[in-house]
Amino acid sequence: MNNKIKVKLRNIKGNILTIGFAPENKLLKLLEKNNKIKEFNTLTNKGMKKGKRKLFGGKKVKIKNIKKKYKNVDYTFMEYSSVKIFFNHLIKNTIDLTREEIFMVIDENLDDYDEIIYRFKRYGCAVEVIDNVIIINTHNIKTKLYKNIIFSIRDFFYMLCENISFVLIGS
Repeated sequence: MNNKIKVKLRNIKGNILTIGFAPENKLLKLLEKNNKIKEFNTLTNKGMKKGKRKLFGGKKVKIKNIKKKYKNVDYTFMEYSSVKIFFNHLIKNTIDLTREEIFMVIDENLDDYDEIIYRFKRYGCAVEVIDNVIIINTHNIKTKLYKNIIFSIRDFFYMLCENISFVLIGS
């Protein structure tokens, strides 16, 4: 893991929500060593042991209602491979939910890399990429209903065109 990311993780303070990480992840182990963290919530279905984290693995939380369940989140950490199914709803909800930064861990061989960055930048978020981690600064950014509707329509047609092209190419 890059030293710049380690320094950022050491300076994090407040409430944290993690989504979709395995318990042996290096990022989570670094976060557990941080004593400035007040509350550490984990949403996952991967085998977790209770330690410093509150576990919600057994409960089903609708991704649309995630901001109702967690109101005071300073930092959100997510693994893209676990949340890509809910990605359209997850962007607007995590931007409203997170006060400071969103850390998204992605695979090195991901094709939708530019699309992920574009979807966050269109809300006015500052995006920084370090190794395989996308850091989205959401400080003082809120979504608007009309923006969400326009972006949802755009995303629908984008996914429709992507699926049609996959069918026509046959891959």
